[in-house]
Amino acid sequence: MISLTNFPEFPENVFTIQSKNHEERFLGLRVDDPERKEVVFFVGDHTFNADEALNLMIETGVALNQSTLVDLSQFLLATAIAMTPSNNDDHYLNGSEE
Repeated sequence: MISLTNFPEFPENVFTIQSKNHEERFLGLRVDDPERKEVVFFVGDHTFNADEALNLMIETGVALNQSTLVDLSQFLLATAIAMTPSNNDDHYLNGSEE
């Protein structure tokens, strides 16, 4: 189980994706469960101090097990494929290195 009362020991155990419309906000994914049975998604903000950031992670954290993570990944992939890409996103769909 991932403890939300502290930050991960190693930064490589957190993956973040910056918000497209809010430069300071991000979606985080913690993968530091020692038993490898869950991950935690949370919302973060780069302008927060350490205490505020920890509180935000606790308030917004959502734990997922393997089957719900697979369901989410399939939904995200289907949604991404159905979206109309912007000019900035075309290289992700056609494989070009712009």
